[in-house]
Amino acid sequence: MGVGFGLALGAGAGLTGCSSHQVTLYQLNADQLLERGMAAYDAHRWSKAVEYLSRLAVVAPTYPRIAEVRFKLGQAHYEAKEYITAASEFSRLANEMSQDSLADDAWFGVCRSYDALSPNPQLDQEYTRDAIQNCQTLVQIFPSSPYADSARHIVRAMTDKLARKIYEGGDWYFRRKALDSAIIYFEAVVNKYPDTPSAPDSLLRLYQIYEKLNYKEEMASTRDQLLKDYPDSGAAKQLKGTGAVADSTGAPGH
Repeated sequence: MGVGFGLALGAGAGLTGCSSHQVTLYQLNADQLLERGMAAYDAHRWSKAVEYLSRLAVVAPTYPRIAEVRFKLGQAHYEAKEYITAASEFSRLANEMSQDSLADDAWFGVCRSYDALSPNPQLDQEYTRDAIQNCQTLVQIFPSSPYADSARHIVRAMTDKLARKIYEGGDWYFRRKALDSAIIYFEAVVNKYPDTPSAPDSLLRLYQIYEKLNYKEEMASTRDQLLKDYPDSGAAKQLKGTGAVADSTGAPGH
């Protein structure tokens, strides 16, 4: 496990062949396809590497080095920014060769492919959730993998993004004075993603909403939660700067 994404596999021959490329490709045996595919990979000629290695995977699925071939094939797709195809290749390797030494490398390939596909918070977050799921799978199956910490970092970043998407939805309603809808969004962030930076930001927004509505009890409880759970956050410092910490909580609620 953990052979690394910088793994260098030997390749000796050049990439030139016979005059007809198509004929050459289909005439090459498995060893020749591997040799040329790895040479193309090492030269960062990703499309050529994909061409040779994918052909090898088709014609020789039981080739002794097929795990390396399929891993490098996924890597070539990744380097070519073909992230969906890369995720598919890595996933096949991870699931079909779960006992291979490259299994955790493959899972991390899936993980970071979906990380690369994850869009800005304003857009649909399907790939973000896929990144979380696959990175968590890597950590669960291979907790001692050298990729485990990187996978955990991606999970945290992707989780922050999901929380931010909900926060921005609430903020959209807040700025349009649709306060009841904004409350639903901000409460969802606090309840579902309490360990993200968007949680204290959401509590601050909730405090501001309750202040606008003159809901004294909700103001007090929200303020106390923010200061207790996130004392060092920017939101807590902003709240302290308003003098709200010294407010009395004796007034009745709504």
